[in-house]
Amino acid sequence: MPRSKVVHGMIAMDDVSDNNKIWRMLFAEFLGTAILLFLGCGSIMWLNGSTNSSDILAISLTFGFTIATLVQIFGQTSGCHINPAVTVSFLVSGQCSFFEICSVHSCTVFGGYSRYLPSRICYSRRSN
Repeated sequence: MPRSKVVHGMIAMDDVSDNNKIWRMLFAEFLGTAILLFLGCGSIMWLNGSTNSSDILAISLTFGFTIATLVQIFGQTSGCHINPAVTVSFLVSGQCSFFEICSVHSCTVFGGYSRYLPSRICYSRRSN
């Protein structure tokens, strides 16, 4: 295999040239992570220190149903990695290029940070 093809595959020039594909994928990862953190962490913030088994079941179901819904919504667009560990496993297995992994990971991080302030505002009123 020529060296240029290997470098071309690592950088993923096809993804860069198709602007609609890459931007849809990055926005889906950003939005998926933001929704997961807002709903999942929001379900934890309603506990107020109680650890009943029904509360723990409600938290698990919230995370589970949120992830299942997000995979159904964004799976075709971006693969719905949501978790950086899943993103790294795609890199190790060779299913994604290095460029895709870096951009998806940065959108996942920004999606997480984008939910911090709204979550803090919405759920801090509950504890007062």
